[in-house]
Amino acid sequence: MTKNYLLLTTLCIFFSSSVFSQNSAPTVTINNVVTDTANRTITVDFDLADADNDPLEVSAFLSADSGVAHVVGGISVTGDVGFPITPGNNKSLVLTYTKSDLAAAANQSAPWSTIKIVATDRKTPDISDIIAPIDSASVYADMQFLSIPRHHTSAPTGLEVVKDSMVSVFSQSGLQTTRLPFSMGNVQAENIKGRKAGVSQEGKVIIIDGHFDAVSNTPGADDNASAVAAVLAAARVFQQYQFNKSINFLGFDKEEQGLLGAIHYVGNSIESYEDIEAVINGEMLGYRDTTPNSQQIPFGFDMVFPEAVDSINSENRRGLFLFVIGNTQNSSALSSYFDSVARTYVPGVRSLVLNAPGTGALTPDLRRSDHAVFWDAGIPALMLTDGADTRNPHYHQPTDNLSTIDFPFLVKNIKALVATVAALAEPTYAGVAVSQSFQLAQNLDISVAHHHPLAQFEVFPNPSGGQVFVRFPETINETVEITVTAIGGKRILNQKIRVRAGEQINLDLGNNTTGLFFVEVSAGDVRFAKKLILHEGHSH
Repeated sequence: MTKNYLLLTTLCIFFSSSVFSQNSAPTVTINNVVTDTANRTITVDFDLADADNDPLEVSAFLSADSGVAHVVGGISVTGDVGFPITPGNNKSLVLTYTKSDLAAAANQSAPWSTIKIVATDRKTPDISDIIAPIDSASVYADMQFLSIPRHHTSAPTGLEVVKDSMVSVFSQSGLQTTRLPFSMGNVQAENIKGRKAGVSQEGKVIIIDGHFDAVSNTPGADDNASAVAAVLAAARVFQQYQFNKSINFLGFDKEEQGLLGAIHYVGNSIESYEDIEAVINGEMLGYRDTTPNSQQIPFGFDMVFPEAVDSINSENRRGLFLFVIGNTQNSSALSSYFDSVARTYVPGVRSLVLNAPGTGALTPDLRRSDHAVFWDAGIPALMLTDGADTRNPHYHQPTDNLSTIDFPFLVKNIKALVATVAALAEPTYAGVAVSQSFQLAQNLDISVAHHHPLAQFEVFPNPSGGQVFVRFPETINETVEITVTAIGGKRILNQKIRVRAGEQINLDLGNNTTGLFFVEVSAGDVRFAKKLILHEGHSH
């Protein structure tokens, strides 16, 4: 089943679901955990409660990174799991794990483990209820705080204030919050990340993002405080809800200097267990102009997007629309999905879909934000925008301030964005309990493994538009297995080869292969992986 098909059918599921406005989420209480490392089993005793006394679906998941992510593969669970499980006390389950999968998931030299138990009543929160708290007052308060000069050289203090505010809101909203520093040449910067772990499909990820930097000498209200306000609104309103899939809330740095923050994130900060299903990138959400001919149309767009241009012309080229920018390579289903969700849950929203051919090489005006980096990595992504300088005369000017923002328009756009992220992530009524930490690594030679010479293998050039090689260190002389897997899990190469000291191997990845991949090399129980980005032009 393809990802695009899932995007389309998920919407139908939400539209057909009953509304359970008075429903209460189940609760889970873990009482005891007993580990048997010889037999690689973990026994968990727990209690279940549900105010509605509904039959429950119970699942269990294992972490090998001290509870950051419960994504250890290769496990089996028996006992009081599955559906239907009756609420009550003295429940028990046994989780069986494998040594190799535990070692592969561990990302510390002496990792601790936790168990996550999830109970859901299979009912779905109403998305209208989720986005209801987003209003003009709350958005205005954020915009007032965010709309300050924030530039690395001309206004570094403002930049730090905005970054600190994102960290504060993410932390207060219960997200796993991380600063992700990076450097490119002499550029020092950092992205801000908040993570809300999915309860049942934690490896599936939906991203909501906006860049927080601005050009010099502007408060950047529309560009791009408006999108940062959307990210913060989502973090707050999602706090009291659970979702089946994980949500990453991202603030990107250095967008104005060439999408540097997004480039670093895609190349370095996506975890090996993450399958990014959709990216919703906000890029100027708050400028509306009802004056005829206020919406400019880039040269040639009437040839590429005749229906969209007809819609604009029918409104006397007034700047009324939120543009939903996808691409035909992998994001057209996502743009249609957004449009449907927006029209369903946000009455009066005016969205107009444009799907760039391929990944936008022929329409560079549609690649002018962080979503383009995800397009190049083969990840479905949208840019939501009011059109930037095709509409807003204050673009990159000192006059891009609060007085130019149309707040009813902005609030509708933020609600549409947040509703789409919620629908994609699949809200659920779930009780979640995480055990105290315990150690399984005493039988795993992980600390030795991380010093293994195989960890020093190189993949180059990266990113690549041509041939790709793996180079091994001088100390390697053994048979290794090389596996290349797309971010969605599809394996495109698997081979065993005898490697001699300093040898480099040409990876035959086939023609027209683009996107983000993981190159894994393994020898016995020792595995190491690196990311590889292939962009258009890759061939052999």
